[in-house]
Amino acid sequence: MASRGYAIDQSPLYKLCSKRKLATILHLEYDSLLHANDFINYTVSEIEKASGGFRTIYDPCRELKQVQRRIKNLLSRISIPNWVFSGCKGVCHVDNGKYHEHSVYFIQSDLHAFYDSCSRESVYRLFKDRFICSSDVSALLSDLTTLTLEDGSTVIPTGSPCAQLVAFLAYQDMFNELHNLASNHGYKFSLYVDDLTFSSKTPFSNPTIFKKKLLQIVKRYGHSLSLSKTAYRGADETKIVTGVAITKEGVSAIPNKLRHKIVEGTVQSCAGDTMAAQSTIGRISSARMIEHNAFPEAERQVLLNLEG
Repeated sequence: MASRGYAIDQSPLYKLCSKRKLATILHLEYDSLLHANDFINYTVSEIEKASGGFRTIYDPCRELKQVQRRIKNLLSRISIPNWVFSGCKGVCHVDNGKYHEHSVYFIQSDLHAFYDSCSRESVYRLFKDRFICSSDVSALLSDLTTLTLEDGSTVIPTGSPCAQLVAFLAYQDMFNELHNLASNHGYKFSLYVDDLTFSSKTPFSNPTIFKKKLLQIVKRYGHSLSLSKTAYRGADETKIVTGVAITKEGVSAIPNKLRHKIVEGTVQSCAGDTMAAQSTIGRISSARMIEHNAFPEAERQVLLNLEG
């Protein structure tokens, strides 16, 4: 079932065969588009992941980021399935978690190094075959939305504003297969960036075989699952789905980890720690995305200490 947007054939990019028109659509001077390599530059950095290790961030330069924002704006108008919760205006990770309310059995996984495994060829085929753009226009759009590394491999750069939508649309056939597999078994499926969540009110008939089928599907598209993060969770467990706790009863709740951080931050702020107070206000805001009236007394205390 599709929602949020119009059909792909209504996009200004659809059947686009003129580089000059592409420049107009992207709010670029024609000569600037022809020499796009002059501004396709990225700053590379690494950030530590909460789960351990580091994630490489490719941050586009100002001019390229502006173009990518325009591409994001164009792609965001296209209808996508209602089980997708990333790259879409008006939905977020909390909506993804709440989508699975009332379910008590889960299989959770994620795609290993998803963006790093997205090929330029798949992005090119998106614009060439689905948008039916000319070869030269498809090549330009691919150059603007992917990055070729020194070893010749290509990635969808993590810092690009349009990365989530480009990645989803380029591999939509794969995600549709995952959704269809879930539907055929009577399970719910949702996608948040590279997080895959399958849930059911009743036990999965054979979780091991189901997980093998997931792996077979993603392998056909050049991807793999994070096997250490792929797990079947039964009714006796609380599940954490993109930052939302789903209780044994299938009710969404604030995760205990976030609750503890808010309590600790409140204590630290009362002791005069301004940085802890500011962080705690942000965490209370996050908690209230899940439970609207959470932590009123903690907020009052932290604000008093900030004002004092």
